[in-house]
Amino acid sequence: KALNDFQNANSSAVVTLADALPVSGDMTTNANSTTDITGNDLTVTGTFSHDGTIQLEGTETVTLTQDTDSGTFEYLGNGTGSALLIDIIDFGATDYYNLIVNDASASNDDTFQLGAALGIANDFTVTDGTFETDDFAVDVDGSTLIDINAVLEASSTTFNVGTDWRTLGTFNVGTSTVILDGTGDQDVFGANSFYNLTLANTGATRTIGFEEDLTQTVAGAFNADFAAGQFGTIRT
Repeated sequence: KALNDFQNANSSAVVTLADALPVSGDMTTNANSTTDITGNDLTVTGTFSHDGTIQLEGTETVTLTQDTDSGTFEYLGNGTGSALLIDIIDFGATDYYNLIVNDASASNDDTFQLGAALGIANDFTVTDGTFETDDFAVDVDGSTLIDINAVLEASSTTFNVGTDWRTLGTFNVGTSTVILDGTGDQDVFGANSFYNLTLANTGATRTIGFEEDLTQTVAGAFNADFAAGQFGTIRT
């Protein structure tokens, strides 16, 4: 049975769905709330106002008009049985505000892949598990983190990153290009091996910092393209 409206205002415990959730009106997730849809489909016909976290396996059908100025989607995988190849849901030009891939299962290792270009309005984090771009472009307005137990398979993808890039885990670069295109200062953390690395001309005076005493390797092309009349600083 469809609900007229649904709101998760619980900031002290995860709200877990036991069945599919069709919402004929509006859905709201408050800040600090977590809604775990656990393999159940989610449909929101009205306005989706998302300030909390939605956890999903990634096998669900999720139909809604995305809220791209707040909130987090966290992909967990199914954690049981054979390893799955899971598609990251495409919501349009901007797909998510914050996106986390976090498959911490000890019994299987799902792989999360793109089927279209990925646009993220804030931060992208691969906490645990494997994320494959399948050559689709990735545009992150905020920061990108590849955490210690994570693998990012880059293929020939172009990554646009608006703030910081941090590698603690495995970044299999392929023939990819990372473009630091923020309008403010940006930092690169970890010992990185890039294929192509570009410090983009954004028309702003800014500093690009690389973590001290760590080696950065560029196998292909390195470009530092700062605007005429603007100051660009590379800090190591």
